[in-house]
Amino acid sequence: MIVNTSSGALVINVNSECVILTPNDEEVQTIVSSYENRESIMHKVVNYYGPARLAKWKCLREVIDSFEPNDFYKLYVKITRFYPSETTEWTSPWCDVCKKFLDRDALVKECPVCSTEDSYKYIYAFQLVVEDQSTSEGIPIVVWGEEGENFFGVPACDLTKNNQSLSILEQKSGQALDEKSAQIAIVSYFTIDNRRKFQLFRTRISN
Repeated sequence: MIVNTSSGALVINVNSECVILTPNDEEVQTIVSSYENRESIMHKVVNYYGPARLAKWKCLREVIDSFEPNDFYKLYVKITRFYPSETTEWTSPWCDVCKKFLDRDALVKECPVCSTEDSYKYIYAFQLVVEDQSTSEGIPIVVWGEEGENFFGVPACDLTKNNQSLSILEQKSGQALDEKSAQIAIVSYFTIDNRRKFQLFRTRISN
């Protein structure tokens, strides 16, 4: 289930626990954006394509136990689920001015929160749940903004109105779920309220 709160945060119910999806804090976004040189590392269907020297090879248990903020990891995992389960909910309208999610059913030219005209766009905001041999505990990985576009190779849009993009996402997510050992990279960070999260980083599904 996906819910827009009064504060504009997007809440996804994962295994009966509400997980708030928010943008990266500025420090994490700066770190992610600073790595411009990419080296291609291809592996099967889902693969990491960032700098080879950047991310450390780890298993999930090591990542969970490390508690290191703003660190990058490469993992071999099994992608077990996408949340929300409805593909059309993997993108949501987002105001670039007030930095809040908007109600897709009440969109008008002017943002209803900050009253700015033409300020919103659709962005990716969903989660992958992954596991590996070190733990059967499903770990949620946030897929946010441009990383979602990189992951699928499809620009964010209103998936309730774009059947072509929806079909591509359904096909590629199916391929990712079928992958027995997907290679992904994640960045670990802490939110303002000191909650530790992981976000997908430089990972894509091959065509």
